[in-house]
Amino acid sequence: DATAAEATYGHISSWDTSQVTDMAQLFQYSNFDDDINAWDTSAVTNMFATFSYAQQFNQPLNDWDVSGATSMVSMFSHAESFNQPLNNWDVSRVTSLESMFYYAYAFDQDLGSWCLAEDAAFSSHAYQGTACSLLRCGIHFRVGGTCAPTPAPTPIQTSAAGAVAARYWTLTGVLAGAATLLL
Repeated sequence: DATAAEATYGHISSWDTSQVTDMAQLFQYSNFDDDINAWDTSAVTNMFATFSYAQQFNQPLNDWDVSGATSMVSMFSHAESFNQPLNNWDVSRVTSLESMFYYAYAFDQDLGSWCLAEDAAFSSHAYQGTACSLLRCGIHFRVGGTCAPTPAPTPIQTSAAGAVAARYWTLTGVLAGAATLLL
């Protein structure tokens, strides 16, 4: 329990996390909302679902060193309140970000400083259910040694006889193939 942990180890904000390599599901389904921005996360490689379904969590994490992380799959999935800057993060080693912000409703931060590896697994679900599903939040992909922005979504209209026209956004170019986001 939180009281016993604090009595033994001190407040969570001051814990020594420098040797932690796996934060998978650490705060998943919790009511956690404490400041842990000072944590040393430089050794962490796995951040799978760290804050998934932590619906109250909305604390700064911009000072985290995530340069060693390789998995951020579902990291903030369904973290409905989370909307903090992450622009200081070095995500160049991350290989998978599927569903990273999936239905993190409040999230709309600029990630224009992020440069993902060309082969990083990044799906259209990464931002589904957020303001970023419309804005892209500026993620870049490294192509041929250069970091290039993802292309702007192109609105297209489709219609079928007797059906109402549906709006779609299509991301093309840098992403492998074309990912279609249904709005």
